[in-house]
Amino acid sequence: MTPAPPASAGPGTSVGPPPSVTQQPSVELPSSADPLPSAPTGTALPPAGAVRRRDRVRPLVAPDGTGDSLVWEHGLEDPSEVYDVWSLEWSPDARELTFASTHENWCSINASDIFVVAADGSGYRRVTQAPACADLAGYPSGAVRMPTEYVSFTGDPFFGFVYVQGAPSIVQAALAPGGDGEVLFEDVADFGDGFQQVPSVITGNPRDFALGSVVDVRAGETVTAPTLALFHPDAIWEPRSPSWSSDGSTLTYAYGFNSLFGIDAEPEPLDFGASLLAEEVEGAPNIVLFLARGPTSETANQILHQGSLLDSSEGIWITAEGSGILDEPLVTYDVFSTINGLAWLPDGSGFAYSVSEGDVMSADKTGDLTVFDVASGQAQSVADLEGDFAGLVSVSGDGSSIVFERSDELDSLDETLVDPDLWIVGRDGSGLRLLVEHARAPAWSR
Repeated sequence: MTPAPPASAGPGTSVGPPPSVTQQPSVELPSSADPLPSAPTGTALPPAGAVRRRDRVRPLVAPDGTGDSLVWEHGLEDPSEVYDVWSLEWSPDARELTFASTHENWCSINASDIFVVAADGSGYRRVTQAPACADLAGYPSGAVRMPTEYVSFTGDPFFGFVYVQGAPSIVQAALAPGGDGEVLFEDVADFGDGFQQVPSVITGNPRDFALGSVVDVRAGETVTAPTLALFHPDAIWEPRSPSWSSDGSTLTYAYGFNSLFGIDAEPEPLDFGASLLAEEVEGAPNIVLFLARGPTSETANQILHQGSLLDSSEGIWITAEGSGILDEPLVTYDVFSTINGLAWLPDGSGFAYSVSEGDVMSADKTGDLTVFDVASGQAQSVADLEGDFAGLVSVSGDGSSIVFERSDELDSLDETLVDPDLWIVGRDGSGLRLLVEHARAPAWSR
């Protein structure tokens, strides 16, 4: 699966204005009156509190709903609400969390990136397109002068932004049809001699790489890049749905349309990672939004993932790393259904998933929470949601309970849940109850 750009899969990918130095991502620790446990095994993890904000991680909520405490928030001013945190997962040892977020898209060639933070709020780092924005200042730096030109076949002017890897921020660019100009990047991190740094072109949500204008930054100098031919991108490159390997050394994520990538949990600067499947995969779905890496040593090379098929159905696969062909999906739904969440059972025997079925514009659209057993090939409904919808899901470390997003409303455009709560239910369907109001993206430590 070679990377191919999708429409946005995340909840918000617009680029916002770059924050000032005083607005860099910050960590807010719980008070001493509410200390973090050293081993948070068995704790549910909503990433937002009752304040309904999507800019913070609030783990360490006990299964009875108590102990809600703040671990991390990006701390950026966001009046346009374009920065978003979604899709969390604990590391196997429950010491770190990984999540996808758009809050550093003003200093990345990606619209979102994958991040890691420790359970006590320390150790914040960017994994895809590392280092994090604030860490760029720790490298020697130079300046990049980038000539620009714009050819328009429609007569429309260009107005957008340009970014080059290692720069502290995006730079605005505007040209009339047939015009030429120049953008200047100052204090661009130099990652070493011969290191080619890639620019990207950004117009609102869409952004794409400009590989014809890569440049070797030189500390203390101003270098001129090859002329950048500005264009209106139709891609949105966004790493999403990060998942730890069973030993905690690597992260797997979905990229582009349907690529499954792996990357070291502590990568070298600007590392893209590498595709985990053969370059050409027969039967590959059009777009992958959710994935989960096998949780045990026996399933370590297996990737559980959802995907759509030719815009006509939804399916769930378990695909072995290095595969060049996909088997028939284990689960298939028709074009009016959407899989909204996916998680392995901790012993690797199966998985839990949520699905909304029926035409989103009709009154009979409804949701279901299901557990699938791989050995028997049987699926069992777990929760009767009475017309509500289920979203992202996570399973307790002992496999006995499932925490999931629940809402009575779906967004009619992308079928994501609107203002969900977190609910918890036994794997056998017993004990269905509210866990936390106005919270999203649950993650239960293994």
